[in-house]
Amino acid sequence: MDSKKMVLPVFLLATLSVALVGIDEVDSLDSVEETWYCYGNIMILKYPYDETDLTIDWDVTGYNGGVSADVQHYNGATVPIDVSGYDHVIVKQTVTNGTGTESDSKTIDVIPLGLRSGESITVRFMDGTRELSRCILDSSRSVLLGSSFVDLPEDPSKTNYRFMGWYSDQSCTQRFNPLIPILGDITVYAGWESAGSSSSVEVSGFIVTFNAAEGLLCDVTAKGDRAVSFTVSVKDGYRFDTDSITASVGITRITPVGGVYTLTGINGDTTIEVTGDRLFNVTYDLDNIVLTSEDLGDDHLKASFSPSFGWSGVSIKVIMGGADVTSSSVNGSVVSIAEITGDVIILAQSDLPWIYIVIAVLVVIAIIAAILVVRTRSGRQ
Repeated sequence: MDSKKMVLPVFLLATLSVALVGIDEVDSLDSVEETWYCYGNIMILKYPYDETDLTIDWDVTGYNGGVSADVQHYNGATVPIDVSGYDHVIVKQTVTNGTGTESDSKTIDVIPLGLRSGESITVRFMDGTRELSRCILDSSRSVLLGSSFVDLPEDPSKTNYRFMGWYSDQSCTQRFNPLIPILGDITVYAGWESAGSSSSVEVSGFIVTFNAAEGLLCDVTAKGDRAVSFTVSVKDGYRFDTDSITASVGITRITPVGGVYTLTGINGDTTIEVTGDRLFNVTYDLDNIVLTSEDLGDDHLKASFSPSFGWSGVSIKVIMGGADVTSSSVNGSVVSIAEITGDVIILAQSDLPWIYIVIAVLVVIAIIAAILVVRTRSGRQ
């Protein structure tokens, strides 16, 4: 095969090498200090402090499929950058003082969502089939990962019902978390818990009413002469400090025995108050990753992850209370948080092994080479 016939295979191999390097750089979360979602094509970069006597430089590299483009340079405390046409943008911010000594430097990962002017994403808050409010995310919006993508409306009210929170499904089984990126139109539903007669039972001609805190459930196990026994459990999707759960009538606490609460001596209509301390929620957002083990206590978390079948590598980011705590809580494929102080979001992803990509490209090269050989032979005939 002459030199002209070798051009295409060599070009493909060179492209593969660039792509693999680019994929490694984009997918590495180690050096990224902030991750932003840019809903439009223009990202406004701002230096948030007094820029007097400082020089602020921005180096912007766009990526498509892990392949990097030329670096763009911007100067100034506030600059708009065009992120259109990329699926990832890595921004290197460098700040120097008047003597040229570097005083600050950080790397920002910008994920463009590509909304054009006039386009938007709608988040609708519903009570059944009735819309309570809506939030519009348009092309001017950029959100720092760990911050709320939408502001929740005020808690609604309904006669004889207790508001339980916002859910992402109409059956109200999956809690809606405003800290998770919103990438398309969604509907959020109000969840309700009956606060009427369904939480009451009749005991010896008297009405016993259970007022349980949101997330707690009372189940009557037995009724006797002026006595009632019940258990308290935590509903799915909620976390409580189990030692803090109490049941009381007025100022009198009911002490459980073997997990069963028993109230005796009922001589009139009675209300039992059941309360406890809510704990922070832990949410997983996994991409080609499997949660292999979890130790989730009242105030700590230890979880390990492994790639799904056919995938390799583990990249993890941890947001707690809106702050990125990845550096202090991630060791390889294990997340360890000694004290949970806010809602936790764990984003973990895995990548297709490079060997599969290499094999696929080599197959393509072999096919192209075979076609060129056939064409050469046909030309000679």
